[in-house]
Amino acid sequence: MAEVNMVVLELTRVTGDVDVTNAPAVTGAAGTPYLFPNDGKTLLVCVGGATGCTITFVGYADEFGRVATSLTFVLGVNKTAIVGPFSPKLFNNADGKVQFTISAANATDYFEAVRITDSGLNGV
Repeated sequence: MAEVNMVVLELTRVTGDVDVTNAPAVTGAAGTPYLFPNDGKTLLVCVGGATGCTITFVGYADEFGRVATSLTFVLGVNKTAIVGPFSPKLFNNADGKVQFTISAANATDYFEAVRITDSGLNGV
């Protein structure tokens, strides 16, 4: 199964308009590894469709030997969720990316990686 590298949508704290179902989001097969770059300010916005699914994020050992166990998140039917931010020391692979899989493929489930950056306006 080929990996899917996601593009991160850049938003500021002031301009945070995300329409996941119209963005270049990922809809895909069960068990496919999805990856997105992570600097600790990246979130995953999820929109569940007709069946929902379980999302599993892979955890990694940090430089002190601590291991983050895989994080499992259940996305409900017709629900929207935001998961993250992810600690780079515990969730980034060697390439600086978070990896996740979904339990079931559904063409009405959407996933979008979103990074929140400073706008430079009024301290936000």
